[in-house]
Amino acid sequence: MRAKILETEKKTLKTFSVWAIGVGLVISGESFGWNLGWGISGPIAFFIPLLIAAILYFSLIQCLVKIGVRFPNVNGPQTYITSTHGKSFGNFIGVAILIEFLFATPAVANAIGEYLGFLQENHTIDSTIATTFIVFFCFLNIFDIKINIWVTVLLTFLAIAELFFFSGSIVANFSLNNFTKTVYNNYSFDAIAKALPFAIWMFLAIEGLSLYTKYIGKSNYKRIITKGYNYAFLTLLFLSVMVLILIIGGINWNQSNWDLISVDSHPMPVALSLILGENSAIVKIFTFIGLFGLIASLQGVSFAATEQIKFFLENWNVKSSIKRIAASLIVLGTSLLAIWGSHVTFLIEFSVFGAVCLYIGIGMSTFKSNRQKNINDLESETKNLKFNFAIKQLYPIITILISTITIFVFANSQQKSFMICLFLSLAYLIYIKIKTKIEKTK
Repeated sequence: MRAKILETEKKTLKTFSVWAIGVGLVISGESFGWNLGWGISGPIAFFIPLLIAAILYFSLIQCLVKIGVRFPNVNGPQTYITSTHGKSFGNFIGVAILIEFLFATPAVANAIGEYLGFLQENHTIDSTIATTFIVFFCFLNIFDIKINIWVTVLLTFLAIAELFFFSGSIVANFSLNNFTKTVYNNYSFDAIAKALPFAIWMFLAIEGLSLYTKYIGKSNYKRIITKGYNYAFLTLLFLSVMVLILIIGGINWNQSNWDLISVDSHPMPVALSLILGENSAIVKIFTFIGLFGLIASLQGVSFAATEQIKFFLENWNVKSSIKRIAASLIVLGTSLLAIWGSHVTFLIEFSVFGAVCLYIGIGMSTFKSNRQKNINDLESETKNLKFNFAIKQLYPIITILISTITIFVFANSQQKSFMICLFLSLAYLIYIKIKTKIEKTK
């Protein structure tokens, strides 16, 4: 039985807990999705978009730390943007957050379905399994049940143990000669750009840590948030590189193996079966353990999507008694349509699109926050301070630049979806502005 966060846990999170929560929010990205990027760029060429994604998230984390120190008691990244750019722009970015979590939910559910389908050796039931998990968690979300922080930490360790178990199982079969057999690489600009969203997927949602920073005590707050964010990112980067390198070096590449691993949503069990054999007990054990991280991730993203829809329903003056029920039903309906009518490639791209729109907002907020502080310190400014200020501004600039490039990639690959999303976002922004003006005149 999951319990609400205890009062005694408030204001007591330390670096270890922040690190574990940050890793837990993201780690399902190592379990699936990246292989769809492989299908575009190839395994070795994929390290280029992975490097770009790593630069993006390193810069983003420095922004989150900087603005998180200035606004310690927030309820998510949307609050940062509202604090610096006003309610209207904050609400507009709220649409991006909704897109990120609303479409990540069925993507993760699909992966759970394929993992269990792999265990049952029957992939005709994948969508049915995914539907079952979605219904279950949407039902729980109606009652506003939050996962205990220490349960999240435990699941994080299980997920990390899973990845090391995976790595240890295939390291004996690692061969540098297999790198020369990966003839499926495409280093063109178009291929690298189209593979970028799937590299970003491996770090997606680390900004969710901002939901927990309010539980950090004032003593050593800056040190805890700085180390927690950075250690989480470095852990995820290490795990990503380790897994990708070991899979490339562990598989004896041929067209049949390539066709299997580059198209599905359960690449790690497939990779292990190609290396150890389909009947290996280790493959079954790994697949079962891997479900824990995916299930924890599904709980987190579905809850976040429900909370975000609930926020929008407040703007539409929906009765408080039915807001959570309505929000859960919207998540359920959207997820079912996506599971039965969309491919996981589209779901990942759309989720990443929402995320990078949010990152632009975070970059803008950090840039403005840095500038305001610099203006306040203008009288004591020296050349050294100016140099430090320029370095600090470099992080939000990089965040905004790479995020903008990713938006153009999405707009090019999913033109109809991009136009619909743009239209709905602008319509919502106009609605908020009109509503604000009416409220001011009353």
